[in-house]
Amino acid sequence: MISAKKVLCLSLFFVLNTITLVYVYKNYKHDILQGIQSLAIRMRSIPYSPLIMTLLVCLCANPPMLGHTFCITMCGYIYGFSLKGCLPAAIGTFLGCLATFAMVRKLNLGRFVQRVSTGKQETLDAMSRAISHGGFKIALLIRLCPLPWQVSSSVLSLCDSVSYKTYCMATLFGSFKTTLEVWIGSQLATLTDATLPPEAHKVAMITMGIGLVVLITVAIWLYRLTMERIKEMQHDIYIDNDDQVALLSYEEEDDDGLQSPLKKVSSAIV
Repeated sequence: MISAKKVLCLSLFFVLNTITLVYVYKNYKHDILQGIQSLAIRMRSIPYSPLIMTLLVCLCANPPMLGHTFCITMCGYIYGFSLKGCLPAAIGTFLGCLATFAMVRKLNLGRFVQRVSTGKQETLDAMSRAISHGGFKIALLIRLCPLPWQVSSSVLSLCDSVSYKTYCMATLFGSFKTTLEVWIGSQLATLTDATLPPEAHKVAMITMGIGLVVLITVAIWLYRLTMERIKEMQHDIYIDNDDQVALLSYEEEDDDGLQSPLKKVSSAIV
């Protein structure tokens, strides 16, 4: 259960960050857009720039690195919503998640989490049992729900019940959702292109607005669906455990009932 103090701190942090971002964008909007546009033009002129973007996405997909979503969006901003923009995002994300799995299992970070926070370890244990009970479907839902890739990779890697094959398959299918950020980046490139007529900007703005509403709705639905499935799995596990405990208690009572007449006979003989 999250305390009121933590909620207050997170709320203040979110508000301060929002105010800072709005202030920076309002006062340095022209410089920021010009810098991003210059970077995109320069990257398009480099022959092996898709490989560079793949490496950047791969690096930022590992915790505690930041900027993964920004790099994926830049793939769409630089190359557009095409195969050249989608491949670096998907391949870089997939390779970065594999690197996270290898580091977590190799360095045995589960013990570190257990030492740092007992509450987090209990949460991971509960999710591990749910994933073990649900298998690939739960792992895929965790990949598809709107969690940062670093978080979902850490959760799945720390769960001992998730095999390497399950992790790879869930990550492979989940990496296709990076095309959404690539599409957003391509729409941002259209909006910042001064050579296009105002009508094209209006169409791009309307399309992007509708797309964002749909994406946010689907993301919220997927997140709630994932959390509900995990809770259902945990509830089923608790019921199974209670049934096993009740069965063991019943068997012990039966054993005691069978042994009591024997005890009476033996005491009578004595």
